[in-house]
Amino acid sequence: MKKRSLILSLICVLPIISFATPNKIIADARANPGENAETDTRNAELSDSDAKLNEVYKKIMSQLSDEGKKSFQNAQREWIKMRDLDCKWAFSDIRDCLMDRTDNRTKELQATWFDNKDGKYTSLEDTK
Repeated sequence: MKKRSLILSLICVLPIISFATPNKIIADARANPGENAETDTRNAELSDSDAKLNEVYKKIMSQLSDEGKKSFQNAQREWIKMRDLDCKWAFSDIRDCLMDRTDNRTKELQATWFDNKDGKYTSLEDTK
């Protein structure tokens, strides 16, 4: 009987987990520490990946003209939509996908060349 109750509980909970939005998962990772050691570690890793991407994003934004900022902001918003849709089907634990895609995007942005507000063609790697 206990086994049946556990299975029924999991069937009820799994749809909630699988339909959680990636942004909510990231926000929850930051706001709700203490669930258990493994969850805390995974949530911290996801939050760290997101923070690194935001840091790179801000560095690039600081170097762009107003027109470049709008274009980059739109591109990043579209990338987030694509990442979120991709991750909803790709992995059993959506955090794995979010971390993978976010870490890859961070590396891509660091290596991407763009015209800065001074008209110089540069990348974050070039300015090191």
